Amino acid sequence: MNKKHKKTILIFSAFYEPFEGGAERYVKEITKRLKEKYDFIILTSQLSFKLPKYEERKGVHIHRLGIGTKLDKYLYPILAPFKSFFIKKDLIHAVLESYAGLSLFFHQVLNKKIPTLLTLQSGRVKMPKFLFKKIHQAPDKIQAISNALAKRAQKFGAKNVEVVPNGIDLNLFSQDLKIKKEKFRIICVSHLKKIKGLGYLIEAMPEILAKFPQAKLILIGEGPERKKLEFQIARLGLQDRVELKGKLTNQAIPEELQKAEVFVLPSLSEGLGISILEAQACGVPVIASKVGGILDIIEDRKTGILIEPKNPRQIAQAIIKIFSQPEFAQKLIQNAKDDLKKYDWQNIAQKINRIYQELLF
Repeated sequence: MNKKHKKTILIFSAFYEPFEGGAERYVKEITKRLKEKYDFIILTSQLSFKLPKYEERKGVHIHRLGIGTKLDKYLYPILAPFKSFFIKKDLIHAVLESYAGLSLFFHQVLNKKIPTLLTLQSGRVKMPKFLFKKIHQAPDKIQAISNALAKRAQKFGAKNVEVVPNGIDLNLFSQDLKIKKEKFRIICVSHLKKIKGLGYLIEAMPEILAKFPQAKLILIGEGPERKKLEFQIARLGLQDRVELKGKLTNQAIPEELQKAEVFVLPSLSEGLGISILEAQACGVPVIASKVGGILDIIEDRKTGILIEPKNPRQIAQAIIKIFSQPEFAQKLIQNAKDDLKKYDWQNIAQKINRIYQELLF
């Protein structure tokens, strides 16, 4: 497509590189795959004075707003719509229903001529209900990454809602690294936040160790709950059986996953659960809470095991079942792999492109 015929898509994303979570990964993967079709401009928070106010990365224009501190995320819902009025664009795409969604709502109050899309990613958002409702009703179309988020949007009055999940890099996670499994190794890749329910997984360890004394739990990720989890590990005397590895690179995570015999995500709420898909692509059986978008990924006892949230006993029993029944574990692995192609980023990008076309023409 000739550059002069390209449409410009302005993205509201309160967080972006070098900060990375599910929503930030989504923006990066979509823009990378569609930048030949569209000109992308990203409005994000600066958050650190060390980051430049403007830069171009691989053809994508990034404007960072704020004063270079953590306060920028609170300023973002005002700064982003204000900045947007000075940028020529054909469509606005807000990613995440909190700060970016609020930015889109404020923009729509003043200018409804530009078509708008909101991507829902969050399992739980702390916000007044009336405002959350306004955010869901503001855009021309909503893309939800799970059926649970789509139903929530419809409950808040959203009319044009479509489910398109987040994706994974199948080439990165499905490659055979020839890594040997470590017996009775349990793994979780997650932000160390209360909503992830990691304390319940740690609480399950004594029951698992009573049956399998060699079992070891590896937690990968960082977050505000780290100190609390360290205290819990010490209180239960699990210093030799639970390891907090911190944040690892995207290249190192597949190696850690492929060593494991089981992956556990005990979330209390979850938009989708990308780490589940990554574990499945690495050939690891998955146990996860029966909440939110996880229900889109896991069919109980077929592609994984679902457990009730906040239930250490069920976590322990599910892990013991995986360790005790290798044939059952292998069945879960194979069934899950058969279902992964629909989560490939290339397929996801084409679905987003179709939504862009629907709104632009």
